[in-house]
Amino acid sequence: MNNRQVDDNLRICKALVADNFNTHVATKGKHAPVTLEDVYVVTYSYILGNFKAMVATTRKDNLYYEVTYDVVKNRAYIDVYKKCANRVTSDQKINHILERTEAPETNTNDIQEDAA
Repeated sequence: MNNRQVDDNLRICKALVADNFNTHVATKGKHAPVTLEDVYVVTYSYILGNFKAMVATTRKDNLYYEVTYDVVKNRAYIDVYKKCANRVTSDQKINHILERTEAPETNTNDIQEDAA
């Protein structure tokens, strides 16, 4: 995949999100419509002809978009997510959670079958 193809894919993602925003969000009157310049790509991946991008707009609406293009079906899917929280967790807390939630190994000899 060359840079031109990547640029084209990113433009597709941004255009789809701008269209979705302008159709479903801006029409409700809380936000002005967006242009491609108001849309940015957070992450992008390309594999086996398909691509996926996580996309957002500059509007303060807490919406996040996942655009997936399926090359076999020649169609794009747009999933819209609303950010409901942004929590910070330290490494110490992560380690504590991991220790607390690790499942003990199951001994198959301890499993009792129900008598039917």
